[in-house]
Amino acid sequence: MCQSVDNVTLADFNRSEADLTKKYDPPRTRKVDTQYGLDASAKWTVGSTSIVLELLDIKGRAGDKIIHTKSLDITYQRVGADKL
Repeated sequence: MCQSVDNVTLADFNRSEADLTKKYDPPRTRKVDTQYGLDASAKWTVGSTSIVLELLDIKGRAGDKIIHTKSLDITYQRVGADKL
């Protein structure tokens, strides 16, 4: 799932993290950084699957343009072989 909209907030990240925590237990790693905007991530490993939840809310400049990007992303990736 990738959601890129202007109104994504840390509350959206927290709700998604709570839902994933109910299903998969607490994340292995969690980080929230506000130094250059807002960057939050949480990672779970379930069996041979890695689940990464990320929130990006970055403001910056590119020449004369002000860039503002927000996204909430959940990625599922196989990280090992399933045992049959």
